[in-house]
Amino acid sequence: MQATTEHNLRTSEGRANLDAAIKKLFKGNAKLTSNDLAETFGLGLAQIRASLHRLIDAGVLVAIGNTKARVYMRAPST
Repeated sequence: MQATTEHNLRTSEGRANLDAAIKKLFKGNAKLTSNDLAETFGLGLAQIRASLHRLIDAGVLVAIGNTKARVYMRAPST
């Protein structure tokens, strides 16, 4: 999956579309890194991490580990 115009990160709608697309990838106990997501969407790490932080703040995802070993997964209550 490559980034498209639906992921125009300069708009709130584009950011919401990216957040929704990332959220869909976390099924079951799936654990992904920011690098995995950057490669999947063809975006930079800063853009991916901003989306991950929005999803963590919303209680959708949790981060496990530190720095390069950090992985993200669906929050237990979602």
